Order: sequence, then structure tokens, then C-alpha cells
Amino acid sequence: MFAAVVGMAAACDRPLPTTDDILSEWTLAPSAPAVDQPALARITLVDRTNGMPVRGAALRVEGHMSHPGMVPVIEAATEQNAGEYAARIALTMGGEWTLIVSGTLADGRSIRRDVARITTRPAN
Repeated sequence: MFAAVVGMAAACDRPLPTTDDILSEWTLAPSAPAVDQPALARITLVDRTNGMPVRGAALRVEGHMSHPGMVPVIEAATEQNAGEYAARIALTMGGEWTLIVSGTLADGRSIRRDVARITTRPAN
């Protein structure tokens, strides 16, 4: 019994796999979206070690307001080309937002990148 507990404790000490080897690029059009108007988020993932696109990731774009209590806006991103992902996101309130890309790579590692801080403008 003691050996099983020690073995489980040792397994918990393993470092989580990182995604430091993944480069990410990000664009948002328009860069200052209007409230409730969809903006196009584009994310490109490249393997730093070999320069190849990172294919098959399951990604989402999350918009988080700067003040607590606001429900985040979350949209799935789909792969458009090898390593290039896109999502349409409509931010629901005027103010400052933090945009995050998160998800799972094809090899099972989790990825998360804070990609932008933007301020929405009023709808016309």
C-alpha cells in the first residue's frame, strides 16, 4: 500500500508538457471591433523546432472583460489551411477586453496564449 501511495505522489511531480516550442501569430479584423459586430480572428501556429505548421489543433478564442462578473465570449476556431485557424467573435459590451486563444494540440498538449487587449467601440 505504501509503495502505491509513493508511486502516485511521484507521478504527480512530473512537469506538465509545455508548448514553448509552438510559435503563434495573431490578427483581428477590424482591430477595434464594434460591440456585437463579428470580428475575424486569425491564428497561425508553427513548430519552432522544424518550421512546420501545427495542424489538427482544437482551438477557441475567448474574450474576457476587464472587470469581474462578466461572462466570457467563447468561439471555436476552425483550421482554414495547414496551421492557420479562424474564428468570428462578437464582443457583447463596450470596454476593454482580453483575448485568449486556448485549446488542445493534436498531440494532446494544452495551449493557451493571451493574444490581445482591445477596446470595443460603440456600434454604428
